[in-house]
Amino acid sequence: MSASLPILPAETLGNYAEPKVSWLWTLESRVKDSHALSSMLAITDQALISGTNFVTAVIIGRCCGAETLGLFALIASAMAMTIGIQDQLITAPYVLYHNRRHGLNLQKYTGSVLLHHCVFIVIVTLGMLACLVGVKDSGETVRVVTLILLIGTPAILLRTFIREISLAHCNVLTVVAVDAAVCVTRLVAVVALLSIDQVNLPVLYAVLGISCLITAAVWMIRNRSVFVFDKRAAIMSWFRNWRFGRWAMATHLAGTSTPYLMPWVLFVMHGESATGFLASCSVIVGVCNILLAGMCDFVNPRSAAAYAKGGIAALRKIQRSMLLLSVMTIGSVCVVSAFFGEQIINKLYDNQFPGAGGMVTWLTFSVLANAIGMSAGSGLWAIDRPRANFTADMVTLVVAVIAAFTLVGPYAAPGAAMATFAASFAGAICRQVIFQRAAHKLARAAA
Repeated sequence: MSASLPILPAETLGNYAEPKVSWLWTLESRVKDSHALSSMLAITDQALISGTNFVTAVIIGRCCGAETLGLFALIASAMAMTIGIQDQLITAPYVLYHNRRHGLNLQKYTGSVLLHHCVFIVIVTLGMLACLVGVKDSGETVRVVTLILLIGTPAILLRTFIREISLAHCNVLTVVAVDAAVCVTRLVAVVALLSIDQVNLPVLYAVLGISCLITAAVWMIRNRSVFVFDKRAAIMSWFRNWRFGRWAMATHLAGTSTPYLMPWVLFVMHGESATGFLASCSVIVGVCNILLAGMCDFVNPRSAAAYAKGGIAALRKIQRSMLLLSVMTIGSVCVVSAFFGEQIINKLYDNQFPGAGGMVTWLTFSVLANAIGMSAGSGLWAIDRPRANFTADMVTLVVAVIAAFTLVGPYAAPGAAMATFAASFAGAICRQVIFQRAAHKLARAAA
């Protein structure tokens, strides 16, 4: 049976039950109606997240050295991989399909996706507990990484769910508010630990987990009327979403996981210090990722909505705009990093990582390649062809594996950066070709 909750009109659901008389509802409506303002706020939100990561990484690198910075990079990459699986398997189908539902059907669908997400969190938590038991006799680094992931990942996954659901409805203000609360709490914790000279990764992630839980609880209470829980609807939604989500997840694992896996490959081959050397470049690369993640948050739901309302012509228009914006913005950062990357890294880390300039160049151009591929990938999602992405992702995976074993062994961290670029570039070109062919066929069919 469905939970006894009030049923909201379809147009109210997108605003998460904010009173229409409030100034906040008016502001949210204006933001949702403005593509430029929405994209600017999305990029601002990513700047807030990446800025917090930047401050944290610099403090850890300066205070604790390359080994602890490498540990921080391993934890971040493992969390990013887990979040990516959750995003592709659970929230990506919601971004596409929620536009086709209204009223009670939308509420049931939203409630079903929340249940799917809770099951995923339980599975991840049990898996990490099993890993913690399994690695009790392993090295100290592996045990610490597993423990920290167990502390922080479930709460971070819940926060990520809130972000993605809000972005699906183009409620960028909600996303900014949630991320601001979490990031400010994290920065306060970092500064407090720095003031007593006790920078500690487990404590940092415990604080991060608690702040995510509190923020998620407040959001759930305020928006509880958005969800209607129905067992039959949850089961049906799972099988329907699985048809899309399995290919989206396969795409993520095969094609976009190279930046997450490369620190682990480097750690296995060369240890924590080399991983920290690679992580030191994240300061500048993070600027590119701010722009990429902001555009991704914006373009995925907008592409789905554009295709649903205006067909392939409207979708192509958004794709061209985002491709041009990617080249202009991220390309500018790539040029700056090519000329001044070495000096910036030396200044921030007090000359602890000499020779990082070349790695910065390779990694920033990798983000540019990912942006070019992302615009095509979101288009394939919008036309409900996630499986078409898989060919490009297999190309990316094959190139990544070959480049990693060819370059990481002899060249260590610089080799990992070059391998990342090679895989990203190959995948981007392949994805663009696939999307353009699919779009051309749809345009001819519609003519």
